[in-house]
Amino acid sequence: MNRSYPLWLPLVACVLACQAPTEPPPEPLSAADTGEVHPMVVVEYDDDQTRVTVRFDTETLELGAYQGTFNFDAKVLTLVDFSVPVDGYRLANTLEAANGQIRFAGFSTKTFESPVVLTLVFKNLAAVGPETLLSVDIDVLGNPQSQAVPSAMIHAPVRQFARVVLP
Repeated sequence: MNRSYPLWLPLVACVLACQAPTEPPPEPLSAADTGEVHPMVVVEYDDDQTRVTVRFDTETLELGAYQGTFNFDAKVLTLVDFSVPVDGYRLANTLEAANGQIRFAGFSTKTFESPVVLTLVFKNLAAVGPETLLSVDIDVLGNPQSQAVPSAMIHAPVRQFARVVLP
């Protein structure tokens, strides 16, 4: 008796046999752990453009993962350029920039070398100043061991404005 099997069947069997055993997720960091995260939004602006640097300053806490959203007033600013550091795996999703949102994320198996999350350059459509809507929403922060950073260890984002001459 000749049986024929779909060609994909051996592949599925191999994938199922080769999967690593699943381990329970690590416990989140607790109040006994030390360290804090200080989200910063550093804004440098002149009459024509604005440069925003989002950073997560930490003390003794190692940061190895993050995800969040940068919000801005799209009636005042329009995105012209952005960059993310090259250590670890970092990205920025600018698909909703016209609506005033930029999603960002990063992860690394070790602590990030740079506290900078992303740098954004905007063209000013109207006057920019400390009253301009610029905010950061943090969805998740974690350390390189995949432990979540509890909200009690995350300070409210601080905005710093400086009028400068940008190139």
